[in-house]
Amino acid sequence: MSTAAVDLRGFNYPLAALLRKQEWELESLQKKMGDIRQALQQAEVQLEIARDALLEQGNALSLSAGKTLDPAMYQRTIAFLTGSQSAIANQQLQVDKLREDLEVARQACVAQQISIQMLEEHRAQVLDAYVREEQTRQANETDRDWSARSLWRQDLAQQDIAKEAL
Repeated sequence: MSTAAVDLRGFNYPLAALLRKQEWELESLQKKMGDIRQALQQAEVQLEIARDALLEQGNALSLSAGKTLDPAMYQRTIAFLTGSQSAIANQQLQVDKLREDLEVARQACVAQQISIQMLEEHRAQVLDAYVREEQTRQANETDRDWSARSLWRQDLAQQDIAKEAL
């Protein structure tokens, strides 16, 4: 419906404050999602670095397997590799948790966007109803003006006839 002929300054959407609040909450959720995404990227990089270090140490140990090695050094290397595997497992758990958190945040953003879209559609419906009411009011006012002018013209015409008769 065209709103060009209607003055919208009188339109007041009763849920405007709620719509703004929903938009602010969406921005907050999007920021949270961005923070989680950044933390996830950092955790994945750290995980990859830890895996590379473990692989490098494992390769170094396998290359030295044929050589005589100090038993204490061998135990420290095995302890380091075991600790590295444990750290990698913990890092993987952190990455998995961040991925879950990211998915939850994404779903919250989608739900918030749907809520905003519903409010915007409602606002459009309320605006259309306001435009129809305003157009009806303007049409009724135009009809009253025309009727009043018609009566006024009839009165003038009768007065002119009465003056001519005299």
